[in-house]
Amino acid sequence: MKNYYKILEVDRTSSKEDIKLAFRKLARQYHPDSNIGNSNFTEIMQDINEAYSILNNETKRAEYNKKYDSTFGKSQYKREEPKKEKPKEEPRREQQKKEQRNLDQYIWNGSNPQKYKIFENSFEKFKDRVISDLKKDEFETTVEFNLRKKIVESELLNDYLGSQNVEMVYDADSGNFKVTINNSLTFLISIPKNIARDFKNSVKSFQVKFSTYLRIIEISVTFRGVKYIGTDFDSGWKIEREAREKFGKIEIKDDVKNNDGMKGLILLLIIISIMVIISRT
Repeated sequence: MKNYYKILEVDRTSSKEDIKLAFRKLARQYHPDSNIGNSNFTEIMQDINEAYSILNNETKRAEYNKKYDSTFGKSQYKREEPKKEKPKEEPRREQQKKEQRNLDQYIWNGSNPQKYKIFENSFEKFKDRVISDLKKDEFETTVEFNLRKKIVESELLNDYLGSQNVEMVYDADSGNFKVTINNSLTFLISIPKNIARDFKNSVKSFQVKFSTYLRIIEISVTFRGVKYIGTDFDSGWKIEREAREKFGKIEIKDDVKNNDGMKGLILLLIIISIMVIISRT
């Protein structure tokens, strides 16, 4: 039994219109007039005509399908559906790529962008000045302006504290680094011994997350695609101490001591001058 569907290069479920189009295409390709001297094309064209005469007639096709199904099976020459390509994901914006940072937290990673000049040794005063200096743009909605203020505020601690001076000492027995940042903030971080040396040579700063109450929530660093978390840190570490060291402020009590000494010297000179004047009179 000839497979007429295969001869016309269609399948059993093809419509009458599909069969007609397939026949016309093959007729142009294999017609003897277009292939003079090739006897094989004559035989091929005979099969094509025969197949079309059966499949183009609904009655003959129905009878043929019964024999076809018992011989070839319904799915033998079923046309494969083209694979649908998955729609490409639109590239995320930079904000979405970064793990949806919480704007109610402050981040200190030592990058020290230095966008703003710092005159204060109090973070709250510094923050209030910068935020109050922000102006709403005429093309900016109130919601957009408030969001911009929130973003600026969340980044200010990085400006205020500036760069990080990191010191690390490894304990091979415990597998922990003791890390000290700017000679005051200390914590432990567990690092496998086989990468400890590279870790120490490569890591120059850590990401320190603070709450809005300026308490440390988390200290972490990503190394070779793995995030490592610090432990045993003082969550109440005072950032103002860092500011004093950074800006070289002299404590008030030292100023008072110096002023008292100067006042005493002046008073002594006055007393001596009075005594000299009295002795001469």
